[in-house]
Amino acid sequence: MSLLNGSNSEPINSLGYFRELIEEAEDSETPAGYWSYVMLELNHLETKWLSKVKDAADAKIEPAAAAKAKQTR
Repeated sequence: MSLLNGSNSEPINSLGYFRELIEEAEDSETPAGYWSYVMLELNHLETKWLSKVKDAADAKIEPAAAAKAKQTR
């Protein structure tokens, strides 16, 4: 989420960071629909990230194209 929000976050230095998540995933009481929700949410976040990356790439290209258009006027 920090990448989407444009904020910095500390790097993950150890798989221990994921310990609680792994333990939760092992929990037999996890509702069957939970994993469907997780997949949908991951797809949504991936789409947002790809859109943000594309917008950033377009923004870097656009000023040069705009400058060239100004020169030809």
